[in-house]
Amino acid sequence: MSVERAVHFSCSPSGAAIARPAAAASGVAAVADCACGSHAVQFYEDTAFMVSRVADWLGDGLGRGEACIAIVTAEHQLAIDEALLRRGFDAGALRGSGQLQSLDAHDMLDRLLPGRAPDAGRFAEDIGSRIAEAGAGHAAVRVFCEVVSLLVQQGMMEEALELESLWSRYQSSRPFKLFCAYPLEPFAHDASERFLQDLCDRHSAVIPAESFLALDDGPERNRYVVSLQQKALALRGEAEKRRQEQARVRQRDERLRILGELTNDAFWVNRGGRIIEVNDRCLELLGARYEWQVIGRSPLDFIHPDCHPMVESRIASMLAGFGDV
Repeated sequence: MSVERAVHFSCSPSGAAIARPAAAASGVAAVADCACGSHAVQFYEDTAFMVSRVADWLGDGLGRGEACIAIVTAEHQLAIDEALLRRGFDAGALRGSGQLQSLDAHDMLDRLLPGRAPDAGRFAEDIGSRIAEAGAGHAAVRVFCEVVSLLVQQGMMEEALELESLWSRYQSSRPFKLFCAYPLEPFAHDASERFLQDLCDRHSAVIPAESFLALDDGPERNRYVVSLQQKALALRGEAEKRRQEQARVRQRDERLRILGELTNDAFWVNRGGRIIEVNDRCLELLGARYEWQVIGRSPLDFIHPDCHPMVESRIASMLAGFGDV
């Protein structure tokens, strides 16, 4: 969905139209009115929604006489410029007057991460100097940054957290308003849970994606929240079961490995129709020099075809719990 607002227009000294919001969309007002030093994050499912929110936020700052810095991809800059124009702001004129700065997110990513970790010196040089320059002669400074989102989309979660920390540390010495946005898609797996929690903890305001914001306040939203809570509990329960099963399997495999090393008999471990563990006596019996010549293959590969039915029957008996065969 796309969020649009009714606006009233006046004229700024630079000649660019200034939009005064008449009514903010849900969640936008809380971010727009936040004090210097705040650090808000918007999650989104659709890029068009993100563009609309950023245009709302930048437009609010421009209307208040604040300097704005947008560190975005070239594609998103064009979309944001068009969204600002619909709100009565001429992005080109504002850039000409110095009230609006637009920086390429990919170029900035290359500058801030010359290696695998963010460079604090380059951050102060490239970001800090621009914020200081923008703050001269303006009521406040607000920054929208898409660089960290690019890191997340490339799977560089830890680097993204480090860069978020640089932003926070710099805010403590020079207060300004900071807004960033992340697509939800990169977080659609269990391994991202810890990172998502850390990410939220590093922001003073966390705004959910549009599918939640679209719900009316009251009973509908409350039902949705309860449904999400139930799903979260169910997922945690399933995750705990998987952890316990994985621990049980690891313990069993370790016992079998030790048993295989201690016995003088040829010994292999078969799971899912494939050999996953083998001892030296078994390699010797099969005429193999290396484990990789055996592991991953079917046990039937080493048994005469005439005996396959008998062996399969014995394996089925063991799996059915009829004891050792």
